[in-house]
Amino acid sequence: GQLGTDGLWKANVTQVSGDATAADKMEAMFEGWPITGSVNDATPTTTDFNGNSGLSSSNDFYNGQVLTFSSGALAGISRRINDYTGSTRNLSFSTSQAWPSAPADTDTFYIAGVIP
Repeated sequence: GQLGTDGLWKANVTQVSGDATAADKMEAMFEGWPITGSVNDATPTTTDFNGNSGLSSSNDFYNGQVLTFSSGALAGISRRINDYTGSTRNLSFSTSQAWPSAPADTDTFYIAGVIP
C-alpha cells in the first residue's frame, strides 16, 4: 500500500490476502478515518496540547494512534499519541516522542492508525 495524496492509506487488501471478505473487514475497520482536528490551545507545548471540540470526549480514545500535522511548521510530521483526556481534549506525547517545536493554535492535524 501507499499513502495517497488525500492523506489516506491506500492498499489492495484482496491482492494482499486473496480474500474479498478480508477487504470488507478492513474497509469497515477504517470507516470514518482519518479523524481531522486542530489545536485549540493558547499555550501548546512540545509534549501536549488541547484539540478542538470535534474530538472525542472519551478518555484514552486516541491512545496509541498516530497524529500527523497537516498545516503549520509541523506539517507532515507524525507522532504516537501517548495519552488522551476527553474532558479537555488533551493529547499528550511521551518526552521521547516530543514534537521538534510546539504547534501553533489552530494548526490542523489528522489522527489515523495504531502503532502496536
